[in-house]
Amino acid sequence: MSIAQRIKSYRTTYFKTAKALAEKINVSSSAISQAEKGQSLPSAVLLKPLSDLGVSIDWIMTGEGTMMRDSSKKNIDNRTINANGDGNTNNCNTSHNTNKKGSNFDVHAELIQLQKEKITRLEKALKAATDENKRLQQLLNNKS
Repeated sequence: MSIAQRIKSYRTTYFKTAKALAEKINVSSSAISQAEKGQSLPSAVLLKPLSDLGVSIDWIMTGEGTMMRDSSKKNIDNRTINANGDGNTNNCNTSHNTNKKGSNFDVHAELIQLQKEKITRLEKALKAATDENKRLQQLLNNKS
């Protein structure tokens, strides 16, 4: 599943339309649409509010882990999407705090950590490929 597909999966699970999600997180509908179509990578402008709703940035960016952070699952479970699917949580039991101090920093730190982990995996893969290339080169040289 791609980043775009994961964003769409979250949206279709919890919101009826891209417009409803866009209104909930205060971004444009076109930003949601572009991210869902893979026309653009999600920026912090999109990732931060999704993180505030409890979505795992790790899951969005890599597909690893679960859609919702463990500490946020109860918040989503307590939220009821109304029949119109607009994500309006008025009169709903929700304990999610979107005013966490430093949450913007936390999203950026999480993205940086994901990139570092990805670089480490790529470096290991490159080393393994280089070692395999050397081994194959030696086999070719021995046959000559």
